[in-house]
Amino acid sequence: MKNNEIKIQKIIMKAKQGFIEIKENGEINRLVGCKGVKKRSLLWKRKDGYMTACINDNGKNYTAFAHRIIWTYFKGRIPEGITINHIDGNKENNTIENLELATQKEQTYHAMYIIKTRNTMKREKNIKSKITMQEARMIRRMRQEKKKIKEIQKIIELSQGHISKIENNKIWKEEDELVQT
Repeated sequence: MKNNEIKIQKIIMKAKQGFIEIKENGEINRLVGCKGVKKRSLLWKRKDGYMTACINDNGKNYTAFAHRIIWTYFKGRIPEGITINHIDGNKENNTIENLELATQKEQTYHAMYIIKTRNTMKREKNIKSKITMQEARMIRRMRQEKKKIKEIQKIIELSQGHISKIENNKIWKEEDELVQT
């Protein structure tokens, strides 16, 4: 059994002992108190958007992805080499109805063509883009005028590698602009 599976099994064991509540709506709660049980969420959001749950068992912490805990608890073991896909693309939506088994290839296809979360947009249309086509042209012009990359970096915050790729027409190509219109 892999380390991640052991963590999930520890969390599920605590649920079966009545210390943790795992619900089909994606909630994972610690049950505390003697008089009237109180619930405290064990979920927290990672920087990459995935929800995780952490429990302490005899002084040792066990952390696992919420979607993997929910799937294993309600549907059973996750086969080796298989991932859990969020059908709606929302990493915080861990309801059992929103989870499905998938290979990594199926996940990539789902993200790119079904829910279109992968950034396939180019240039200014890409919300993660740091510059515009006009700025790319300005970088090329400044390099033709023999401006140093360090000087360009003071004007436009890009790495030296990015500036070189723009200068050498490896990214932000002029011909791509003509094809897109």
